[in-house]
Amino acid sequence: MKRDYFFKFLIVAQIVTSCNRNNVAVNNDLKEWKLRGAVKSISEINYSNGGKYATYLLFNPDGFIQEQSTFNPDSSLIRKWKYKYNTQNQKLIRFCYVLNDSLSEILHYSYNKKNKITEEKLLNTQGGLISDVIHEYGANQNEIERRFKDEKAKIQDRILYRYDDKNNIIEELNTNFFLHQYWKQKNIYNPEGLNVEILYLSLNDSLVKRLIYTYLSNKQVGEVCSYDGKN
Repeated sequence: MKRDYFFKFLIVAQIVTSCNRNNVAVNNDLKEWKLRGAVKSISEINYSNGGKYATYLLFNPDGFIQEQSTFNPDSSLIRKWKYKYNTQNQKLIRFCYVLNDSLSEILHYSYNKKNKITEEKLLNTQGGLISDVIHEYGANQNEIERRFKDEKAKIQDRILYRYDDKNNIIEELNTNFFLHQYWKQKNIYNPEGLNVEILYLSLNDSLVKRLIYTYLSNKQVGEVCSYDGKN
């Protein structure tokens, strides 16, 4: 559940567009993938020492991911996800398939009145609990805490978030049940609100890694430099 992945990959995309649909919803998965137009699908190849690993994404007409699959170099399935949405295009259920397309897990999403995700409950095919993630929000609907529960509904880990007066996340604290720190992430912004530096800190707040961002004139990221704790 912790997201700190760094990949070097080459994308080979086959994008099929529809002539009958010129516009899609503004806030959808296409926007997250920085894609424009009525994209139907994407094929992506990740090259590594183990061979070519393929990822396939299928979008629905509103620009949200309908299906996502990953494959081994021999074309065998690693994992497939299928999503079910409500009329507000909110994810309700994610079905997970493995190996020979057998159903493995089912993830249920819950929302508050402000359309924020409040719970992600992962169940096995018999309806038993695998894990549960609870999202808690402040008065301005910024997420202030995320709690991770195990199959016995016992809290194992937490993430606490702090924000500046512009609602930018300035600190992400990862802890165990007793709020003992695993690691901490600090974000530093320039006056324009662009994230110019990220600090990763260990148990005793010692610097482990530092990312420095520089931007182009159009505010797009031009370069990212990664340094260790000794610069």
